[in-house]
Amino acid sequence: MKAALTAAEASALKNAYEFFRRVENLLQIASGRPDYAVPEDAQALRALALVMGYEDARAFSAALAGHRLRVRRLFAALFYGDTAAPRSPTWLLEVENGSAAAKADLVERGFVDGAAAHRRLQRLAGMGLLLSGGRAHFEALLPELLNSLAAAPDPDQGLLRFTQLVEAYGAPGALYSLLQEHTGFRTLIIAICGSSRFLADLLRRDPALLDSLVSQASQGLEPSQVRGDLRAIARMQNKSLLRIGADDLMGLATEEETFLRLTELGEEVLQAVYGLAWRPLVRRWGKPRNRQGRDVRFAVLAGGKFGGREVDFGSDLDLFFVYEGDGKTRRGVPNSVFFTEFSQRLIALLAEEGLYSVDARLRPEGASAPMAISLVGYRRYLAQRAATWERMALSRARQVAGDAEFGARVLRAIERFVYSREVDAALVAQMQEMRQRMEPQGKRQVRINIKRGPGGIVDIEFVAQVLVLKWGYRDRSLRVGSTRRALQLLVEQGCLDPERGHFLLDAYEYLRAVEKGMRLASERASDALPTGRELEILSRALGAKDVAAFQDEVEACMQQTRRVFSALFAELTN
Repeated sequence: MKAALTAAEASALKNAYEFFRRVENLLQIASGRPDYAVPEDAQALRALALVMGYEDARAFSAALAGHRLRVRRLFAALFYGDTAAPRSPTWLLEVENGSAAAKADLVERGFVDGAAAHRRLQRLAGMGLLLSGGRAHFEALLPELLNSLAAAPDPDQGLLRFTQLVEAYGAPGALYSLLQEHTGFRTLIIAICGSSRFLADLLRRDPALLDSLVSQASQGLEPSQVRGDLRAIARMQNKSLLRIGADDLMGLATEEETFLRLTELGEEVLQAVYGLAWRPLVRRWGKPRNRQGRDVRFAVLAGGKFGGREVDFGSDLDLFFVYEGDGKTRRGVPNSVFFTEFSQRLIALLAEEGLYSVDARLRPEGASAPMAISLVGYRRYLAQRAATWERMALSRARQVAGDAEFGARVLRAIERFVYSREVDAALVAQMQEMRQRMEPQGKRQVRINIKRGPGGIVDIEFVAQVLVLKWGYRDRSLRVGSTRRALQLLVEQGCLDPERGHFLLDAYEYLRAVEKGMRLASERASDALPTGRELEILSRALGAKDVAAFQDEVEACMQQTRRVFSALFAELTN
């Protein structure tokens, strides 16, 4: 039996109903009597917009028009079928630029700048004239394009990105034809343009990636395709990023699955680049060997979210490097020089095509130390000089490249250090002090930092890691790097109060979803909530009723997280 409404349609009606009821309540509070008319007075309208959480009357009016248009169309389609459907929007392509009617129509559809939207639509139609039938293909796409973008978090930017993508592709008519023929591809491209600057920019920079999306097939990194070619690795990475991001936008993957797939992609890219860094160095200096003439092995280890298998879009890779022992290469180069040069070359190659930035601060002695260390030197460092906080940071360590058997030896040394003694009050106090130092400092920090701010993601990670150290000292099954999995196991094993544990899990899921939404919407990774129009767009992307409700929800979540964090650390300290 076919449902009367799709999930998207039901969500649109729910959001519109909540929006209208809040407007109604505010109008009646202001007038003291039943009132349903949005004020025409500019000052009153601006006051209403601000209370509703919009930065000005223009943004509020655009949101109101968008809700009204979607409700009217759904009502007409449900009760009257095609007979009551509004006329085709192709008339927008015939009237002159600057048409007041076209501008008003597009504003009613949800575009803030109706004039700019009209110019872009006419430009898109004009580009379709370059190929026979191109204009007809675009006219067939137009209704769905406008309807889908009107429901997007930012219709204006969505149409701009779509225009830029068509221009970058270079064959508008062919692209319009592809979009018309392949329903899934069409839905995906419009969703990407409407919801994700990060993914849309990937396509704009390399339009050939569009062809890989037509098949809807997942593309992985095949060694035969990328061997010896950094650009090919970057191309395959972008294909995978698009597939992962598209599945996330379309609701085909959970948050956990998205982060895991991004982690696995990081491992595949790292291992492919590993070979590109290794082979030229061996040809130049020979293989590193020990004093007995045997090959010396090497391991690349991950920490942070990479170690915990919780990588987000645009995340750095936390890496550190350990080699087996001293000696020289066939051409007399000390192993310490070889592996330091190799580690630096690996990091440089990862950055060269914008693959990943590397954070190597987990290495012994920090930023001032050599990039790679021998296993003997690393063991000595762990036993004599490693800081207390490193126990917590290294609880998420795992090997991601290099020799697997040697990597296991390094991890055993790390495990002995991490779980070398029980967690006492002094250790907990040091952890809490370290957490306080990580918080944004200064009076200028007025924006909400969902990662490092009080009650942010780092609070939850600290709780999970400290409890893993405390209870994992005796129970090896609790020695896991994933924050989510650690919290689940701690609750299951009775080491964390279920009410607190389930709250922290929900808070972690929510804040990571907000973080992911910010990463997808922007060209640059940021931990601070945006302001103004960008905050409104983010709140819409995450399904919030309005900006004010979204910001209140984030703040309430972080305040409760900090209360749980403070209570748990106080109990552990005492």
